[in-house]
Amino acid sequence: MENDGVRLDQDLKLIEWLFTGASKEQFVDTFRKVREQPGWLIYHLPPPGIGASPILPQIRPDKPVRTRRAYKHWHGDQGQPWPPDRKHCPDHKKNRCTNCVSRAYILKPGSKAWRDHIEAKHQGQNTNEIHYNEPFGKYQHALTPKREETILHDHAEYARNRKGWARKRHVKAMHPDGDDPEELHPHLIRVPDRAVAPAMRLDMHPLAHNRWEGAQMVFLGIEGTIKGDAMLTYILDHDLAATVVTVPSIWQWNAPELEAFAARYLQGRLVYIICDADWYADPGGQWKGNPDVIEAARLLQTRLRYEGIDAMVASPPADWYAEQMRAGHKDNKGEDDHLADDGHLEDLDVVDRVVDECFLQAFVARHATSKLQAERAKFTMKSVALHAGDDGGIRCSQNLLAKVMMTNRRRLRDGLRDLEKWGAITVPDLKQRRRAFLRRRQGDLLGFQDNPHSGDGPEALVPRTTRDENGRAVGSKRELLHWCPRARKLTCADG
Repeated sequence: MENDGVRLDQDLKLIEWLFTGASKEQFVDTFRKVREQPGWLIYHLPPPGIGASPILPQIRPDKPVRTRRAYKHWHGDQGQPWPPDRKHCPDHKKNRCTNCVSRAYILKPGSKAWRDHIEAKHQGQNTNEIHYNEPFGKYQHALTPKREETILHDHAEYARNRKGWARKRHVKAMHPDGDDPEELHPHLIRVPDRAVAPAMRLDMHPLAHNRWEGAQMVFLGIEGTIKGDAMLTYILDHDLAATVVTVPSIWQWNAPELEAFAARYLQGRLVYIICDADWYADPGGQWKGNPDVIEAARLLQTRLRYEGIDAMVASPPADWYAEQMRAGHKDNKGEDDHLADDGHLEDLDVVDRVVDECFLQAFVARHATSKLQAERAKFTMKSVALHAGDDGGIRCSQNLLAKVMMTNRRRLRDGLRDLEKWGAITVPDLKQRRRAFLRRRQGDLLGFQDNPHSGDGPEALVPRTTRDENGRAVGSKRELLHWCPRARKLTCADG
């Protein structure tokens, strides 16, 4: 399927065919990224039989491409005076002014976002200057389509929020005749349609679908198509009683068809949620783990268990990942890397978490003053204990946690307020929806224990890897083309 030397106009025909039904905005954005950097075009297929709509292809450029326009921001050291905004800029320049910056693009000194950005984008060396940041990304999806929506509002809200400048801008953009009405009036606006977002979808290879009838277990990969097809290749080579389904990345598992898919395909089967091994942090401090990986996997595990599915979280062996890190192979963290390194699917580490129900019951009994409060606090504390990181902190939003736990936001918020009052957790802002809402807290106070090295991989249900006379796994090495049989190489002519 590799197509070296193909001219851009020929690739354009391929994109037009694969993007049938896409909007003009989606096609233009995808074509721009392909033109900027050649790479792989990976198409996705939804699970059949559940009424899921088609999925637009995904782009994997050879090098990261720009995802949006450059923006200026500031993240100075602690104690440094904040720069002025545009309204108070002493010398504003029309193009790329570095004398002012919006408050929305200031990273608070000392915050986690401030530390992470300096470490990732500035190699640990901070700057006190206003500068532009160009967002780049490797795996790219089509833009989320927009739908029309009617809203009602009155211009008095700008006065209430002290945003006179926003009122002038709104009148100029939405009222061409210059009217400035005070009463309620409608506006037709375009908003992203999250229900059909191209990224948050389930992907099933046709060969994986053919194995569902005899499959005793399902490997649900949350790290992309390439790693899912690597597992499928291994399953086909060794004729295992298993199959595979994937989502593009760790936080994109909450697809609109998830509930229908679980009811049709997952009932009565053991599900392994496969994440990368980079959640594992070295006990000696040589490298840090990524807590988002394991937290996202556990949230999906809880969501499936509420659907009546027996789900477990698993990842490549932590010992193997430690060897890769010590050898300097920092990019080797996924199951495709593990399989390519003569590993086998049966040796996955099951990452288990045990919540001490007796501890929770005793803690709540010491503080609760009513049965309703006790039930709510125990439920909330268990929710936090199930999904908190090793430091006890949760990084997902209250909305997502409430949805996963099949409860309403008010009940969760009231439970968090009680636990904070009793000293079990620390909540910086209960009104937050998009960002992390729990500060770090020791795991023992929340009553959970992790068992990341149980070794209880899916050995009982699938045969071991076949090995030759030299002890090497037969058929475990694959080129990228075989790992991802749905990838199509895209190139463009010079200039």
